[in-house]
Amino acid sequence: MLKLIALFLSAFFVASSAFAEDSEEEVQAEEYFDYVENGLCFAIESKYYKTAVVKNTRLKSKRVKNDGIMYQLSVPAYVYIDSVKYKVTEIGDNVFRKCKNLESIEIAKGITRINAAAFAYCDNLRSVILPDSLEWIGEQAFMGDSLLERITLPNSLKFLGYEAFNGCSKLDTVAIPALVGEFGPSVFVGCSNLKAVLVDSANAEMCSADGRLYTKDMSTLICCPDGDTTAFVIPQTLTKIRWQFTESKLNCVRCMSSVPPMGDFKDSGKLKLPLFVPRRSVMAYKQDVYWSRFDIHPY
Repeated sequence: MLKLIALFLSAFFVASSAFAEDSEEEVQAEEYFDYVENGLCFAIESKYYKTAVVKNTRLKSKRVKNDGIMYQLSVPAYVYIDSVKYKVTEIGDNVFRKCKNLESIEIAKGITRINAAAFAYCDNLRSVILPDSLEWIGEQAFMGDSLLERITLPNSLKFLGYEAFNGCSKLDTVAIPALVGEFGPSVFVGCSNLKAVLVDSANAEMCSADGRLYTKDMSTLICCPDGDTTAFVIPQTLTKIRWQFTESKLNCVRCMSSVPPMGDFKDSGKLKLPLFVPRRSVMAYKQDVYWSRFDIHPY
């Protein structure tokens, strides 16, 4: 009997300790942040301009993490702090990172920035609604969101950060608006189902052809989507390639130039991807550190 009582008391204190730890976490959130509403924690950015930012979320608390419920959240355009109206302008770094029970998010008009890793590794995030006011998507913002199938980038967008959609393996097609400046290939690395990257014809720095992303003058290939299963004929205008083709599903690559285009080499090992080059240029391609990774054939 004494043993049973001891076991009961032990279990009671462990459970109480876990609850106390969760409660303490919530109290700290109340004290550290200026305002908490619907699971979102806000901090005043500027009292003069009356702006606030989303700094954290209750979805990271142990109690919410383990409740098994999928959440659909909305980030508001305004919050009232001490009866003063503040405009919400940003979602801070890592706010929703690893929130595995976040299923959808709708961001209100007026918010201009989603900062680094804000929604990274949200394993169950399926739906994201971005506002027309959004100008900035930071590095790794949606990295590893493997269930995200589509996202509409607003016309207001100007910046896409490093690895912003890296590992979004269900993304099918992405359309780049006119104001977005040139970005690197890492934005869409690991998007194994991505079949096309489209670009607004008014974009001054980039363009697309057959779903592949180029600089505006088509001298540099930025991205050849990994979900593309067609044959890729490299135009003679192309002088530089920034894409690695490491996970490519292309049927083959055919290069029209007798001089191998310059490639950004990364030691990713040999590729099984067939590469067809002019017969007289086979040796030049085999001796090139970038192209020698391919399975080279003459035509």
